[in-house]
Order: sequence, then structure tokens, then C-alpha cells
Amino acid sequence: MLRRLRQMLSSPPPATSGEVICDGESVPYAIVRSPRRTMSITIRRSDCSVSVRVPDGTPDQTIRRFVEDKREWITVHRRNILNDNSKRIARRYEEGAVHLYLGHPYPLHIVTSAKEGVEIEGEVMTVSVRSLDRCQRVMYTWYARQAETVILEIARPLIHSFAERCGRRPSAIRFVRVKSYWGQCSSNGMIKFNIELMRAPRQCIEYIVVHELCHLVHHNHSPRFHELVTSCMPDWKERKALLEKSVSCRD
Repeated sequence: MLRRLRQMLSSPPPATSGEVICDGESVPYAIVRSPRRTMSITIRRSDCSVSVRVPDGTPDQTIRRFVEDKREWITVHRRNILNDNSKRIARRYEEGAVHLYLGHPYPLHIVTSAKEGVEIEGEVMTVSVRSLDRCQRVMYTWYARQAETVILEIARPLIHSFAERCGRRPSAIRFVRVKSYWGQCSSNGMIKFNIELMRAPRQCIEYIVVHELCHLVHHNHSPRFHELVTSCMPDWKERKALLEKSVSCRD
């Protein structure tokens, strides 16, 4: 025990970060160690940050070599994400700013009124507010109410079909506004849907519903889970890609 302690004290601590050159740019990456068996790389879509997940005890040199071998993959995926992010509609709450509803872009028309609310008229989203500084709050409230109606309407037939197929139903459904996930299924069967889904195309909402329903059977992202998702929705990967290109819950 004493010998092991001396070895730990005499050697440098394991690295927690590194850098790799992509498109001539030095890209930092975080090293996340955990009791896992394989190494993997993830790129966060919101800010293109890179994380390398490795098993506990993996030598720094092995990690650097792994990242270098994946340098072209990192370069291509960061480039694609940056391109997709540049196409997203930035959120502004002023006259003429464009907002999404079920994947369709609508320019805002803001009017002053004692009765606040949001209406879609043709190709325009009209926002009635008591004062201009309330536009964001009024729109948030409207999106939340729409979610409780529209997402439930989309989910109802999918829940019924899944129950007939797998014999499972959610114990409850809640609607939340968070920046970390589109949907979540708890161990007791409660499913939460992000209100921001109302900005995404309908087929993307359907994908999130099916994804969370499949967690009622497999509460993980194992191969068996993905097999179930594929059997319920063969084109889920295309829908997922469309969601990632269309909108972010972190905006």
C-alpha cells in the first residue's frame, strides 16, 4: 500500500484535457475518465466542444494517439455542426424577427394591446403585448400552452400503438423547459417533453415521443434499445438529424 502511494505521488496526475489540430485550428478537448471499457469521442452540438471518454487508468499517450487517429472524423463533424448552427434562426424578440413553429419560420408582428397573446395569421406570427419588453414572456407562455395540446395530440396515437406492441404506457406526462434534453423518461415511467419541441417539425416530435416510449422497456441506450426504436420507427436517424439541424433547446 505504501509503495503504491509513493508511486502515485512520484508520477504526474493524469491529463484532464488536450488539443488536436483541425482545419489548421487548435481544438481543445476534455478528458472524462470513468469505469468503462472503451474510448469514445463526443462533440457537443451547441458549442462544438469535444469530449473524450476513456476507461479509468488509460495512459495519456494512449488517449493522445486515439484522438490523433480520429482527427479527420473530429474535423469533419465539427465542420458539419458549425455549418448547421450557422443556418439556425437566432432568437430575437422584435418586429420582423423570425421564429419557428412546428418547423415553419414566421416573422413576428408585434402590436400593443391590453389583451396579450399570440396568433398565427397566414405567414405571420402576431404577438399582442401590453409593452414591448413582455414579448419574450408572452411567447414563452404561448409555446407552453401549445405544447400541452399539440405534443399530447401527436403523442396519443403513438402511445396507443406502443402499448399494443410492448404492453407499456407512461405513468404520467409533463412539459418542461430545459436546455439539456428534448425528452426524458424516469424509472417510474414518467415522460417529460421539452416545450421547445414546438419549434421543431412534427416528424421530429414524433421521433422524440417514440424514443422516450422505448425507454419504458430499455432504460438505457443499449443496442437492444436502438433495435426497438428502429422497429417502431425505421427512419428515426433521419428524423434525429433533421431535429439537430432545425432547432436547439439550448438557444
